Amino acid sequence: MAVTVSVPRAFAYGEDEPLPATTGLPDVLVAVRNQLKGRVEYVARRLGWSESTLQKKIKGDEKHVFSVRDLQLVQHVLGDIPATQFLAAAEGYVCIKVNPVQVTSLAEGMARIQMAAGELAMAAVDATGADGRVSRNGLKSVRHFEAELLGCVNAVGAFIESRVVPPPGEEQ
Repeated sequence: MAVTVSVPRAFAYGEDEPLPATTGLPDVLVAVRNQLKGRVEYVARRLGWSESTLQKKIKGDEKHVFSVRDLQLVQHVLGDIPATQFLAAAEGYVCIKVNPVQVTSLAEGMARIQMAAGELAMAAVDATGADGRVSRNGLKSVRHFEAELLGCVNAVGAFIESRVVPPPGEEQ
């Protein structure tokens, strides 16, 4: 029997490589400023902050730090997450909103994945007209079933992860 050791890439590779220059990294405050254009007063009021405090935070004033919690609050008030998507994209990730699904067995999870894949396929076929064009409603339907499928896949992964046996001597 062979032993397999898995080490995250961040710890195993590239520790001697220089980090990219900060000038090339995206500035999340620029994304937040763009998201807040014309809505600073509304967001500040909803958060219970003064408008000037919010403006100082998103300008990067040293006395007013824009924290991750502030980002979450702003995005919650606006109901959109472009700044988080911006950060994820800079690291090579994609943010997708999925509907939470819970499965109680692997068989149920696999069945849900198959049903969701079928619904997505039907939505895609229905959305694509004879001329190959897709309406806004067709796209909305496809995106809905896409999120459902991703939610099911995520649920199966979470189910499998919940069944991982801890190493001897280590409790969960």
